[in-house]
Amino acid sequence: MWEQNWGHTKAQIELFTADAPFVAYKKKDKPKPGDPGYKSDPEKIQRDYEKWLERKKKRKVNLNSFLGNGDKQNDNNNKKE
Repeated sequence: MWEQNWGHTKAQIELFTADAPFVAYKKKDKPKPGDPGYKSDPEKIQRDYEKWLERKKKRKVNLNSFLGNGDKQNDNNNKKE
């Protein structure tokens, strides 16, 4: 205790002992994937898949050629000469 009194005031020491962090988590309304009781919604999955297909069509970069694991035919079509 002497070391603390040397560098800190009594008020600071009281705060050290009394202060505790408090975290308030939001209530979980719906179970997340992987939680027990989770049921997937096939309609939502289909909508998400269709959104992904639309984004894939708009891409300017072919990920297969970028990663080097794509078809050789696609790679030749995407190369600029």
